[in-house]
Amino acid sequence: MILISVFALFLLLAGIFLIIKPDLFISLLDKYSDALPLYLAAIIIRLLVGSLLICFSGLSRFPLTMLVIGIIAILAAITFTVIGWQRFKRLMTWIMSVAKPYARAGGAFSFCFGPFLLYAFL
Repeated sequence: MILISVFALFLLLAGIFLIIKPDLFISLLDKYSDALPLYLAAIIIRLLVGSLLICFSGLSRFPLTMLVIGIIAILAAITFTVIGWQRFKRLMTWIMSVAKPYARAGGAFSFCFGPFLLYAFL
């Protein structure tokens, strides 16, 4: 559960960063959107977080919610694996073109979701 807490704190901090400096965050993500390490991290982090949420969902205050979020995370990792790196790069390019106006809203979501995970497991 420590890893879930660390991930939740990361979401909280990323949310603050996105709310305060969305252009910097977007430019960093845009710069590395076609990098293989980003693709691999997207898969590995989703597998890890999804597995942890599924394994520890019974210990949370919202077991069904954590189970569903864990399943969605693992399905996303599987989807990224199936589409491959080249299509992932195209997906990231498309997302970067569409998501820029919504960066602060994404930061607000992350800022709220991080504490929700902490509350759910602590």
